[in-house]
Amino acid sequence: MVGAMPVNLIPKFFNGAMESHNGDDCESQVFIGSRVKCNEDFGTVKYIGEVQGYKGIWYGVEWDNAERGKHDGFVEDVQYFKTTKPGAGSFVRPNKIAPFTTCAEAIRRYYGDREDETVAAHRRTVINEWKREMGAPFIEMVGFEKIHQKQKFDRLQEVCVHDQNISRAGDVAALCPNVRSLDVSQNLFSNWREIIELSAQLPLKEIDVSKNRMAIDIPEETLEQLSIHFASLEKINISVCDYEWSDVLALSHLWPKINEIIAAYNRITIINPPAVTLRTLTILRLDGNPIESWCEVINLGLKNLKVLSLNDCCIEEIRFKDTKPDAKASVFENLEVLFLNRNKIKDWRSISELNKLKSLKKLYFLKNPIQYEEDYDTGSQLIIAKIGNLQELNGSCITRELRRGSEYDYMKRYGAEWKKGDEQFHFEHCRFQELIDKYGVPDDSLLVKQNKDTTLTSQLLEITIKDENGKILKKKFPSTMAVQKLVTLAQRLFSKGKTGTPFLYIQDDQMHSDVIMDNVMKDLAFFSIKNGDTILNLQPENVKYAYLAIVMGNCWGLFRRRNMRRHIVLILIGLDNAGKTETVNNLAGEKDDKVLPTVGFKAVNLIHKDTPVTIYDLGGGPQFREIWCQYYSEVHGVIFVIDSSDFSRLDECKTVLEEVLSHDKISGKPVLILANKQDKSGALDDIDVVEKLNIEPLVN
Repeated sequence: MVGAMPVNLIPKFFNGAMESHNGDDCESQVFIGSRVKCNEDFGTVKYIGEVQGYKGIWYGVEWDNAERGKHDGFVEDVQYFKTTKPGAGSFVRPNKIAPFTTCAEAIRRYYGDREDETVAAHRRTVINEWKREMGAPFIEMVGFEKIHQKQKFDRLQEVCVHDQNISRAGDVAALCPNVRSLDVSQNLFSNWREIIELSAQLPLKEIDVSKNRMAIDIPEETLEQLSIHFASLEKINISVCDYEWSDVLALSHLWPKINEIIAAYNRITIINPPAVTLRTLTILRLDGNPIESWCEVINLGLKNLKVLSLNDCCIEEIRFKDTKPDAKASVFENLEVLFLNRNKIKDWRSISELNKLKSLKKLYFLKNPIQYEEDYDTGSQLIIAKIGNLQELNGSCITRELRRGSEYDYMKRYGAEWKKGDEQFHFEHCRFQELIDKYGVPDDSLLVKQNKDTTLTSQLLEITIKDENGKILKKKFPSTMAVQKLVTLAQRLFSKGKTGTPFLYIQDDQMHSDVIMDNVMKDLAFFSIKNGDTILNLQPENVKYAYLAIVMGNCWGLFRRRNMRRHIVLILIGLDNAGKTETVNNLAGEKDDKVLPTVGFKAVNLIHKDTPVTIYDLGGGPQFREIWCQYYSEVHGVIFVIDSSDFSRLDECKTVLEEVLSHDKISGKPVLILANKQDKSGALDDIDVVEKLNIEPLVN
């Protein structure tokens, strides 16, 4: 026990902390509570002395791996020590214990021997040049190596000395005073005094002390005094240290500005809210702790917490019992990321409850029992529909189209049950009324009938598939069939001898709009395909122009429904050399390999569905961008072309796109962003384009 020790007496208290240790005096360093290593097994010394009937000194050790032990501290009816786990103890000779070392010595040994050959060769070259210039071939650079070694250790900012038999700190300040990140995991520290000594010598921002079973034998008031030595610490890893939550709270007095704690695979079961500590904590990882009750998780409080990881924690259900179904919980107000992989969650209501977390944006939810009831895609759609603010699920971005489709399917699946007016329904489906307000009451004809008499025939849709050459196939398909199977069929029927995947989109003549079937993993119902719909099959080389045609068609459908005149006007804009002119020429059927950039503007007239279309191809140079806005009020839609292979101009492109979308005359008009030059090596794909140009926040 340390007692209430003045902070300035720490170096004196840790007697011998600066000394190097080796196997010769290893025996003198071992005391009751010492951590030791024998071969690859770690343990704690519980007894030092003689054993009746055996000569010499023995160490009685309780091993971390109980299978390494042989007894409970009993030998021939004499109990020398007690173990916390049955059969985890045994006796070993002192010479079988691995020799101890200090952190300073481990760093010197581990990093000092790793001379960079490139640097060494360069240094030899410089010295030889000096010798030639000075005309002194036999000159020796005395002390050069020592200076280099000193400079090398001074430059160290990240140090890892994992599993080096370290038991003491040593004089690390004199060796490498600039270390900011230190990994001393899986060593032989027996208590927190040496960790405090390390932090007192270094300006640490993060430290990893995992897999060190260290006793906490310092009073709370003393820990508060010693917190001055952790003033810059932001992140700590105390995983696999055999701690309970009360131990974490006790240690938290050392970390006044802690931002992230990793305390995975300990013995945390019961959680008490921190009284005065952990107020700066934003990331907490408690993976692998046997926390069975969500009530314990709620006890964390932690208003500033943004990331909480609870993988492998045995949680069976999630409930915010004090929060109404359509309200937001008062706890975890800033929680944005939640990990719940490999728990024991068995009910979909638990997912509905997560909608009560008002800031939740990212969820990782894999391998829970409830997910075995559905295939992965269906289960993902249910999660997306049940949690309104979710932007990312299991690392995949949730697009607006995916959310809309998931919510539609969710309403169709549970709409009939909602109409029954069961009071319990609102607890199981917290968002359903919100979706009704958003989309309206689903038509009875769209609702999924939850009965066993539904036959496959009643779910078949008659669809016409047509290719570019007019070839037609009429066939009935189940609404549950994946689009991928339809693509395979189209490839077999229409693409003989051709490579590449066909491109499908739905042609809706009644609504005068087209729908791109851009997710082959979804089923036909996801795209709201109806009986009698026509699906067009295009070859890959014509996909880009199909997108343009679809935009024009959708513009025309929109304007026709608004009883507007039959003349569509579009502008084609983007940076210079993005490929705008080539795009519009190809769309007009004018394929020319020698295309010159547009200077000023160029007008192209087309006919689409018996409707005249004018496309203004505007110059993209800085001097011409100022005139773009003069066309905004007259056009019905915008095509913005980017060169997806030119990384050097992405920032410029992003700025220009922001200016276009923020203009009040563009608001409410369709905008197509065309990622051009996809055939070039290394070109960004559509997902990268969305991310690099920050498109989603711009649109929202």
